[in-house]
Amino acid sequence: MNDRSRVILCLGIFLITYALTLGLRLYEAPAWDNPALSIQGEKLLATHDAYYWLAGAKDTSKNPDAALAQITGWVHALTGMQYGNLAFWLPVFVAPLAVIPLILLGRHWRLEEGALTAGVLTAGCLGFVLRTRLGFYDTDILALFFPLLVYVLLIMLFTPWLRSGWFQGKEVIKELSQENRMRFLLQSVGAGLIGMAYMWFYPNAGAVLLTSLGALVLCILVLAPSWRQTGWLIIGLLMFLGLSLGGPVSWLGVAALFWILQRKVEWLSTGKGLKWALIALGCIVVIDANILGMIWSGVMKVLGYAKIFSTDIRREGDLNLPMVVQSIREAQNIDWGGIIYRVAGHWAVFAAGLLGFGYVLYSYPLALIFVPVLGMSLFSFTLGNRFTMYGGAVLGVGLGFGLSLLLLRLHIRKSLRVVVQLALCLVVLLPTLEVAFGLSPAPILPKPYAQTFLELKEKTPDNARLWPWWDYGYAGQYYAERITFGDGGKHRGDILYPAAKVHMTHSPLQARQMMQYITLSQREEFAANSTKYKNMNEFWKPYLADPVAGLEDMGPEGAREFVRSLADKEYDWPEDLPPQYLVLSWENLRLAYWISFYGSWDLVSGQADPGRIQQVRGEVNFDLDKGHMELEGGTLELSGLDVVDHEDPKHFTWDNDTGIYALLNRITSELYLMDEKIYNSMMVQMLIRNPSRFEANFELTVDNYPWNRAYRAKN
Repeated sequence: MNDRSRVILCLGIFLITYALTLGLRLYEAPAWDNPALSIQGEKLLATHDAYYWLAGAKDTSKNPDAALAQITGWVHALTGMQYGNLAFWLPVFVAPLAVIPLILLGRHWRLEEGALTAGVLTAGCLGFVLRTRLGFYDTDILALFFPLLVYVLLIMLFTPWLRSGWFQGKEVIKELSQENRMRFLLQSVGAGLIGMAYMWFYPNAGAVLLTSLGALVLCILVLAPSWRQTGWLIIGLLMFLGLSLGGPVSWLGVAALFWILQRKVEWLSTGKGLKWALIALGCIVVIDANILGMIWSGVMKVLGYAKIFSTDIRREGDLNLPMVVQSIREAQNIDWGGIIYRVAGHWAVFAAGLLGFGYVLYSYPLALIFVPVLGMSLFSFTLGNRFTMYGGAVLGVGLGFGLSLLLLRLHIRKSLRVVVQLALCLVVLLPTLEVAFGLSPAPILPKPYAQTFLELKEKTPDNARLWPWWDYGYAGQYYAERITFGDGGKHRGDILYPAAKVHMTHSPLQARQMMQYITLSQREEFAANSTKYKNMNEFWKPYLADPVAGLEDMGPEGAREFVRSLADKEYDWPEDLPPQYLVLSWENLRLAYWISFYGSWDLVSGQADPGRIQQVRGEVNFDLDKGHMELEGGTLELSGLDVVDHEDPKHFTWDNDTGIYALLNRITSELYLMDEKIYNSMMVQMLIRNPSRFEANFELTVDNYPWNRAYRAKN
């Protein structure tokens, strides 16, 4: 097959794999054609983080310079599309681009047809599809494209200068002559620029790159024909690292080496010159890029995700504050069967992919570069479901290219190999296709919540501060264009504790004063340590300061007593504090356990005493005379019942001392049972009861009962 035919074949493979994996993601599009799933002409989105990038594009987030926020702004300016619609459609069109690196790898190995199965399993594996559906606008949309492109470029770059197999004899390998050396180093710079783009787009990419580069170093050490060749190959790798992970110092180091190559080529050709160049560039890159620090940080993150050590409690100053890892969906453990399903769709595909990858690894040693990300994927049972997306790519390499190698060894002609691969790629697509057929729209917040934020934009001053639960912070920054206390990037213990205390307290006075105290504390902390926050967004600066710095100064016992006193003692607060708005939502009932967990946290013991809440499904009958609720499993005595609908709420109480309360939403037919701790919280009471009950401390600003309410804390 000539080069022109190979190029045509590669283009055909791209069209097939891109169309198939795009079609998977577009299947649910008709179901989104519903007025309840749009607001002001924009689609609601399906992940919280999507609103972070959109708020950044509008310059209302704390980091408008983030890469995806800037990209969003550029695309918006270029196309004129509304931000929400861009974020809705872009994931499904961008994510399938992950097939491109596999096509390049197939061309490099002259196994083009293998990219059919490899590409489909990469871009179509369930773990990746579920994170790049319609409305799932996040860095995941290029989470496979960039690392796979880097890996393939490095394989193409280093292959000519290493032995072609692990166990070959003394084969003749091209030497890095002076002319070849310069070309190799320039190619290393080119790969480094791609790595730089990856790091710009996804700043946490360093761990993904470093683990795979460790595998590449092993290949160089084992497969290089001489120590001199090893030295130059390591220099090329350091150039890649310096450009990808380093800063101006590393870039100057790379430029200086090129200058020396031009002026002192004879000196570099000696063993001594090569050694000193290797040591100097290595020290510059390792120190400037903080490689050791990145390795340590990566290890600690993995240990945190893996729950190797306790992450329920973290010490910040003298306070025992809670951690959030286990309450985040993407960090939660999944079982082994779930990993197989998300990575390969079926045990048979998983096993065949692993066997095929072993065969590929035997035939092409540099495929070792894929092993670390395969490991991350397989350890998703403890690292969290987000990592499963990487496994499909590696198994795709094994299944697609492993099969091509086998058919090649059997002397099967190219055209037949293409037919076999095409059939196989359709087979491996079936499990994901079955799931795609069952998907339905799942916006991360309902239309009334978005409407509440839009009304707050109109009814609040620019310096207003919103207090929704942190999950909805980004949405508040986008729709309301206001600062929020807590969001998807700020949900450590110092955020969780005050936010949850405001939502869970039974005292309106304590809720109001907690909001005012935390805001004042952050302002004072910022004023005392303003240099710490010099690189932050100007408008946000005072509210990125440590919110519990004042509590830390009190010590654990003092802080606990002060927080308790906020419920009983009226304090004087500065009149110039920015207005504070507490935002309540029916959606919070799904999160009520965790909110009560953090809201009942003890700053001294580091222990929580959460309330209990359960959603009841199935047929239920109420005896309003006796306060009985009849379930399929028996009768339950209630202390109270609230029935909410489009009219005023209906409230019932009985003398039963069970402390169990029912909350029935007749609009959605949702029924929750909860204990007194959750029922009497501001999170519930301020949402469903008459707002006049709280007028001493709060003024109702937005009323979208029974879905959302927003109150201004009175000064």
